Amino acid sequence: MPNRIESLGAGYDFDYVNRDIVIRDMQVRDGRLVLSSGMEYRVIVLPDHDDIALPVLRKLEQLVRDGATLVGRPPQRANSLEDYPRCDEEVRRLSHLLWGDGSSESARHHGKGRVFPEVALRGVLSGMGLRPDFSVESPANHDLDYIHRRTENEEIYFVANSADEPVEAECSFRVAEGSRPFLWNAEDGSITPCPDFRFKNGVLRMPLKLEQISSVFVVFKIGEVPDNWTGFMTKSRRSSTVGDSDPLPDIALAGPWKLEFPAGHGAPPSIDVEVLKSWTKLEPEGARVYSGTARYTTSIHVPHEYTNRALELDLGQVAEVAEVSVNGEATGIAWKPPFRTDLTGLMKAGTNHLEIRVTNLWHNRIVGDLRYPEAGEFAKTNLKHKFNADMELLRSGLLGPVVLRQTPGKG
Repeated sequence: MPNRIESLGAGYDFDYVNRDIVIRDMQVRDGRLVLSSGMEYRVIVLPDHDDIALPVLRKLEQLVRDGATLVGRPPQRANSLEDYPRCDEEVRRLSHLLWGDGSSESARHHGKGRVFPEVALRGVLSGMGLRPDFSVESPANHDLDYIHRRTENEEIYFVANSADEPVEAECSFRVAEGSRPFLWNAEDGSITPCPDFRFKNGVLRMPLKLEQISSVFVVFKIGEVPDNWTGFMTKSRRSSTVGDSDPLPDIALAGPWKLEFPAGHGAPPSIDVEVLKSWTKLEPEGARVYSGTARYTTSIHVPHEYTNRALELDLGQVAEVAEVSVNGEATGIAWKPPFRTDLTGLMKAGTNHLEIRVTNLWHNRIVGDLRYPEAGEFAKTNLKHKFNADMELLRSGLLGPVVLRQTPGKG
């Protein structure tokens, strides 16, 4: 059957490489294909073509002779007319050297390496004793993306959930017996040991929980673990004092809000917003089709008992990115759900000033230019042919509800 990358299935990763990489940079070490960048591969796979660049085939023959594993069907001719017809004769000679007469359906040895005909890639790797590098064991319908890199002392997996809902799954990692897993969170700098794991059938299995559209580094350490790995967390510039253990009620920021737009972009200078809603539902029209960054401001009254607690601001829904500051101090950028930011130590008893800068996508402004050409052109792009004036506008802005609350699980 054709040698398609889909036959890998889940749990194996791959890269595409061009002829220059193969010819100039690829070598064999201990049966693995290695690059000067440090990348290593167990198999090199040919595209499903009848032709090939002769210099590439010559290098492949050398790599297999040195111990590499090659998968694909034998090419029959060169992909250029340079030195024709001798170039085609040389391709056929090297193909016979590597694949023989092509009648065998099993691997053929050449030098220290092997050549597989048109077989499923997953079967080749399984036959080499390579279990899937990463897989979701249960529930099996979850699809998590991953990248695996290795240092001298660690195995590093970057695992990402691109779905709009949280994922709790039992995952398998192909790491050495004795490895200990830690979760590295790039958002807050925390490193958390994972005590709940076990080895089974040559892989480490552990539960993994990822919020919607989120990611984590799963780092495996073999041997003695440095003290600063366990329970380490980047020091925050803010701290809280645990007061009364009873949780405090949420404070809803219902408004009103002042929404300000920058000059020269077709929107009014400011709008008073009583209830948060998409910019596409505002008046006048210039606000509905605005694209860029606009600023929301409001005041919030905070009782004294909140000031010594760990607090967070939940923005609810945002389209698309929000930057928050309280009393003139920036708290960070919320760019994915859940749109929350830490306000611990920033709120004072009494009136506090809140500013939220929200940036949306370019879609609405481009559609607005096409829909109202008499207003002028605000989005200069060569992609306007992909849009039309009848396109539906995308919701934009701070949609809420916005809530100040005690951070769950913290004092």
